Amino acid sequence: REAGVQPATPGGNVVLALDARLQRATAEALQRGIDAGLSVVRTNTGQARPAPAPGGAAVVVDVHTGEILSMVSLPTYDPNLFTGAGPGGDALSRVFTDPARPLVDRNYMEAHPPGSIFKPLVALAALEEGVVTPNTHIFSNGALTVRDEYNPNVVYTFRDWYPHGDLDLNRAIARSSDVYFYELAGGYSENGKELFKGLGPDRIATWARAAGFGRPTGIDMTGEASGLVPDPKWKQQAVGDPWYLGDTYTYGIGQGYLTTSPIQMAMLDAAIANGGDILVPHVVRGVEANGAFTPVPTHVAGRLPGSAANYAIVRRGMGSAAGDADGTAATGAPTGVAIGGKTGTAEFGQAYPDGQFDTHGWYMGFAPFDHPQVAVVVYLEYGVGQTNAGPVAKEILEAYLKLNGAPANPNRVSR
Repeated sequence: REAGVQPATPGGNVVLALDARLQRATAEALQRGIDAGLSVVRTNTGQARPAPAPGGAAVVVDVHTGEILSMVSLPTYDPNLFTGAGPGGDALSRVFTDPARPLVDRNYMEAHPPGSIFKPLVALAALEEGVVTPNTHIFSNGALTVRDEYNPNVVYTFRDWYPHGDLDLNRAIARSSDVYFYELAGGYSENGKELFKGLGPDRIATWARAAGFGRPTGIDMTGEASGLVPDPKWKQQAVGDPWYLGDTYTYGIGQGYLTTSPIQMAMLDAAIANGGDILVPHVVRGVEANGAFTPVPTHVAGRLPGSAANYAIVRRGMGSAAGDADGTAATGAPTGVAIGGKTGTAEFGQAYPDGQFDTHGWYMGFAPFDHPQVAVVVYLEYGVGQTNAGPVAKEILEAYLKLNGAPANPNRVSR
């Protein structure tokens, strides 16, 4: 017998936060960045090396809601291959076997060392922990040398990318000095005497976890990577080795065992811009049904501790990085509008005969500077942050500002 009847109801329309016009501009800019970034790959080295599998990702998020306005991962694929409407056959097989992994969205399904775009978090942590003040000066002559703690005849060299000279915190962020952040992370001693006390690995790990690293962001997509936040206990268990000072130094510049995804870095970027809220990113803006629109509410996953004053210091450093003539992030600044930015270049893969490595190129920034609306993160499988990732971010931000209206009076960074 008929036990009951439940009448069918019309389905709703899913409304995405993605802007198709910004999505297209992002894809075009990202492809140019990927092509340019291959310049870091060397040939004729005499080594048996796998062919480079170029790729990249870029994401734009609203810093107040976590809405994803643009998210592109390249190379891409034709989804019609899976419906039978596409060419099928060999084309489908090539998607599965492509070494560039087009089925993997690099924005949230992979994690890599973030390089120097991790430094703003280290700066905030050091300010909050009393390790540094805006007036703390550290001199970089291009390298930091450290004697082996067990064999003083062995000296290790941790290089900066440039001999920057005397730096305060703002200039250290603007110039992305590695030596400055080595010391913020691991401190510095000479002849057994501690001259500067750094954060140490455990405090860096605590702040990294507070920023949302080492766990999924909660994005409304499947297959999200968690990344890795290392600490001495983890290394002993996973690697079987103790934690060394050198591990702390590389930790402070976003290298070593630390890995993060572009979407995780975008949420840190947004938190710096909005004053500390770690938002949950989402592609879906809401649902239309029965003539009504139900928005997806803004969710705050957590709070990154920090005073308003210290957040302002970090933002000013990123503003100088993007706004100063010699700032490393100036290549990502859109014409006529001030932003906060930070570049990153992270080594990976097999060493070349001279000990150098291929590098990932990163850029993160927020715009406009005085009243942030969006955060952008660019990741290139191959490339340099300043040279290759920065111009991609610039194109994306210029497209966003053109579509949404650039500020009538361009912002200027307060020094």
